[in-house]
Amino acid sequence: MNLQDDMNDWWAAHKQQEEERQQLELELTKIRQEVERMRVEPQQDYSRIHSTCLKGYVRADFDELVMAFGEPLEGDGYKTQAEWVLLFTMPDGEEIVATVYDWKQYDTAVVNVKDWNIGGHDYRAPELVIDYLNYIRDWVMDNMPNADRFSA
Repeated sequence: MNLQDDMNDWWAAHKQQEEERQQLELELTKIRQEVERMRVEPQQDYSRIHSTCLKGYVRADFDELVMAFGEPLEGDGYKTQAEWVLLFTMPDGEEIVATVYDWKQYDTAVVNVKDWNIGGHDYRAPELVIDYLNYIRDWVMDNMPNADRFSA
């Protein structure tokens, strides 16, 4: 091979990488637009969680959850120390209830809990919680340069 062939190969690889990067940016933009159209509203009581059950898990710092969803409700003191009751309103008006809570982590102070349960009525509850949390994490990293202690 000669220098021209090497340059052509490099250019082709560079163009492909650039196209892949642009495609990923487009997909990320679509996800962000969907999250921005979705409204999440922390609830101040437990009235909407009747018959919810475990649907998934999320790994997050207590402070991240507070930043995304506000202060939690106090747990029952028996099985949970803290719980967020969330109402996601989808663009079409559908409402999806999700809960985020520690489960039987008595030996860990709630501010040190890292692994949280996600409950709800709908199988989409974990995806909504995680997507919204990641959206807030990205926003914090983009807008608060000294907030690098939050991790995905």
